[in-house]
Amino acid sequence: MTKEILSLEYTPYTSSIMLKRECYEDLNGFDERYNRHQDYEFLLRFFKKFRIGVVKEPLLEIRGNDIDNKLYGRQLEELKDNFLEQFKEEIQEIELNEKNFYKKVLARHYSVVFVTYLKKNQLVMLCV
Repeated sequence: MTKEILSLEYTPYTSSIMLKRECYEDLNGFDERYNRHQDYEFLLRFFKKFRIGVVKEPLLEIRGNDIDNKLYGRQLEELKDNFLEQFKEEIQEIELNEKNFYKKVLARHYSVVFVTYLKKNQLVMLCV
């Protein structure tokens, strides 16, 4: 599951995750320094110590809302930088068995950043 989270092939819905309180406390809960990706970060730490199962019966319905708590532009770029730095060892470990995994992860994460710069009209051309 670590590989899928890092490569953004799996998007966790925090409300759909059930775990024992002891696991949560052992990991010191969510890292509040993250404005976004706190669920990714938590699960990556979780999978280093614990396993997860699947309940095949649907127990919740996920609906949208009007709240926009997304990050854009530079804020999102900084979040991605910190997130990828925190989990670089895990990325490198997967890279040993899956060539170009690192490039795939960077492309998926930073393409999202690029799109937010475009949407907010914050792109700057640099001539070097």
